[in-house]
Amino acid sequence: MFIVIVPPGPPRVTTSNPVAKEGEMFHLTCASEGGSPDPVIQWYRDGVLLQGKVTPGKSRDTPTTNVLSVKPTINDDRALYTCTAWNRAIREENKMSASYAMTVHCK
Repeated sequence: MFIVIVPPGPPRVTTSNPVAKEGEMFHLTCASEGGSPDPVIQWYRDGVLLQGKVTPGKSRDTPTTNVLSVKPTINDDRALYTCTAWNRAIREENKMSASYAMTVHCK
C-alpha cells in the first residue's frame, strides 16, 4: 500500500466584514484546499500563535479551514494577522502564508 503525500494549496483569508468594529466579534477565516494529509493551518498576530477553530477538509475537494474570532480593541487597528498552511509534503520552514491587516472603527 502506498501513501501519496501532496502539498496543500496556498492559504486564503476571508473576513466576516471588511472593517472590524471595536468591541464587536470579528471572524477571520483561513482556508487551504487539497493536500494529503490535510494541512495544518495556524493563526499568528505579531509572531504569537493564536487559537482558532479548525475544520478538517477530509478530501482534496473540500478546504481545511481555521476560523479566528476576536473582539477588537483600538490596539488591534492596523494589527497584522497571518495564517500559515503546511503538511508533510513541504518543509515546515517553507510554510505558505497569507496576511490580513485589520482596520478597526472605534466607538
